[in-house]
Amino acid sequence: MLMRMTYRDDLEAAHARVAAAEAAAATAQATLADVLQREASNLVTTAPPAIFVGLGGYVVAVATVTGKVLWQHKLAMSGVVTVVYDQGVLLAGIAGEVYRLDTNTGEVLWHNKLRGYGLGLPCLVIVPHPVPPLATVFVGIASSIVALDVATGGERWTNKLTSSMLAATGVHLALLGGQLFATIKGELYCVDANTGAIKWHNELEGRGNSWAAVAPTTTSPFDIAMAQAAAQAATGT
Repeated sequence: MLMRMTYRDDLEAAHARVAAAEAAAATAQATLADVLQREASNLVTTAPPAIFVGLGGYVVAVATVTGKVLWQHKLAMSGVVTVVYDQGVLLAGIAGEVYRLDTNTGEVLWHNKLRGYGLGLPCLVIVPHPVPPLATVFVGIASSIVALDVATGGERWTNKLTSSMLAATGVHLALLGGQLFATIKGELYCVDANTGAIKWHNELEGRGNSWAAVAPTTTSPFDIAMAQAAAQAATGT
């Protein structure tokens, strides 16, 4: 009789655990659907009213709804312009110089000539909130990375990654969760975003020394929702 009751108790406990797991899974799915819906709504409601285009020495703001030009600002007589926009911050780079522009008017808020880095095309990366270090723009140019304060344009740190003349044509940057990655003529560097110190360097031997791209990753609303749902399921909240 004791063995039967023990077996029955174990079976009932197993059923209870299965039921609890199924309930947690259902809660996680409901949470995921709710978060995804909220994130999708935020993406729609917070979409910027303009898209910013860099070409021919100009930065041009074009209305996302109508396609009409809202404003334009001439930075140089001609030349390729790199532009980057994130959370209300608009930056442009041309001929070795970096500008921050007012998103509503195109007015220049600050201008850093990056003296000593030549006239190459700057690669720009803004640190998105809430990834540290906050309010920083990274500039890849002339085999170097320069970190600038977004508010003032002042230099925070700089690091010349290589002295090779072959690398002086440009630097491509990508920010992955607080770590900065740079490619220079077929070589890859991992750099501390707070200090500029090189964490590691891979020459990627046997693959040539041509210009190399590096792909950043972003945290999507789906990733956020999955993480939140998993956390809530684990804690039972």
